[in-house]
Amino acid sequence: MAQTASGTHVGRGAAVALGFAVVWSGVLLVSAVTVPAYESETRSTGGEVVRDTATLVEVNGPWALVVVAAPLVATAVVAWALWSGGSRHGAVLAAWAAVGLLTALSVLALLSVGLFFLPTALALALACGLGTMGPSAAGSTAQAGGEGRRNHG
Repeated sequence: MAQTASGTHVGRGAAVALGFAVVWSGVLLVSAVTVPAYESETRSTGGEVVRDTATLVEVNGPWALVVVAAPLVATAVVAWALWSGGSRHGAVLAAWAAVGLLTALSVLALLSVGLFFLPTALALALACGLGTMGPSAAGSTAQAGGEGRRNHG
């Protein structure tokens, strides 16, 4: 488990899911600027075919980065919520709200960039699920299971 300065524990599974979300979101941002997402083909009057490519930002302008940054923003909200005290009701609500909004954006933009947002949304949902359980919940479940076996044995 990772422990923060405030003593909050975040399980390894939640930390790995958050790490994946950060890396994937960063790759999306870099790709929006560097990877050709559009192709065009034109014919000159001489019959010559000219092919060209353009990135998401080149075609849609810098505002495309605002949309593509949504997974990274959602990841930051979930990380803040889990590391600042995932057991607090407000932090848990903020984390799940970020996951819900990112998932909704993914579905709305499914035919363009939304498909690329889904891995982050799934990783964040996993991080929230694992992170909000906390070590005390996992420990009490294990203790309850162990006691049940001793009473029946």
